[in-house]
Amino acid sequence: VLDNEAGLEHLNRRVSQNIEDFIIVAEPTKKGLLTAKRLFELAKSLELSIKRFYLVVNKIVDTFFWKDRFEGVKYLGYLPYDPLVEKFEVEGKPILSLPETSPVVKKSEEILAQVI
Repeated sequence: VLDNEAGLEHLNRRVSQNIEDFIIVAEPTKKGLLTAKRLFELAKSLELSIKRFYLVVNKIVDTFFWKDRFEGVKYLGYLPYDPLVEKFEVEGKPILSLPETSPVVKKSEEILAQVI
């Protein structure tokens, strides 16, 4: 597991290579999805050794309709907005300590089950 900051530099520098499952978590905005698409396209153009590409969309308040699917990328679903995640961030608490009742924890487990 490698948690990269947003951006393309780690791919350009070939820091991320020989990856089984490449999961991009994107914001539900045009800019967020465009950045995700650019990441996938860049990874393919650099011919990095990545077996499978996935997309997860984050912080959905109600419903999310995504029309522009990326060729070769499996859409795993979306994570709901949870104010407790923001609270943990502000307080410096790790999100891994979110309660099991958190909608983000429940949905994350469903999404990860598709990859494992």
